[in-house]
Amino acid sequence: MTQKNNQVFYLSRDIFAYILGLGLSSVGVALSLYSQLGISTWDAVFAAFEAHTQIAIGVWSIIIQFTFWCITSILNKKAQITCIIPIVIRGITLDVSKNFINSFAFESTLSNRFSMFFSGYALVGIGIGIYVSTGFPRLPIDGLMMALSKYFFWTINKSRFLIEIIGFVIALILRGPLGIGTVIVTFTIAPFITLVQKIIIKFLKRKGKRLR
Repeated sequence: MTQKNNQVFYLSRDIFAYILGLGLSSVGVALSLYSQLGISTWDAVFAAFEAHTQIAIGVWSIIIQFTFWCITSILNKKAQITCIIPIVIRGITLDVSKNFINSFAFESTLSNRFSMFFSGYALVGIGIGIYVSTGFPRLPIDGLMMALSKYFFWTINKSRFLIEIIGFVIALILRGPLGIGTVIVTFTIAPFITLVQKIIIKFLKRKGKRLR
């Protein structure tokens, strides 16, 4: 391959991985939501607003993530326009995934619900791990975490904890789909995502070296 062809290949590969990762995470959320065992705090907020307004969960995801983006832009005193890309992709894929999963009639047994939840959990972790590995713009909730940490001189963990607590309180007030799954996701998903991210980064680098 020529250098130009290499660059096109790497860019195409990373774009595909980026969209795939966002899509997989959306399918994971849809599966977890269908299990009725609980989802992450902010996804629960999106679902709660959908239940109260009949506006699709993906649309609420776009609205609230855009709000995060605005707050982050104010704190950082600059706007990263490219962050709008994952906002839109996530919103669209979330609605498509939810409608697709809801088109199936699963037997609502406890074993099926746990199977769907942990399948969704795995897809969320894998999807996020893939899309953040590309280095392309992340969803604004991650940018807000970094902005709060920098602006208030907090640790990243403290910033993330505050964001999650706010989401939990809102979801609780709105009677969002919180449950045991929410606890599992909140306290265990980050290490899983980190593990997936390390694997994907090594894979992409190894592929890159082979094709040079």
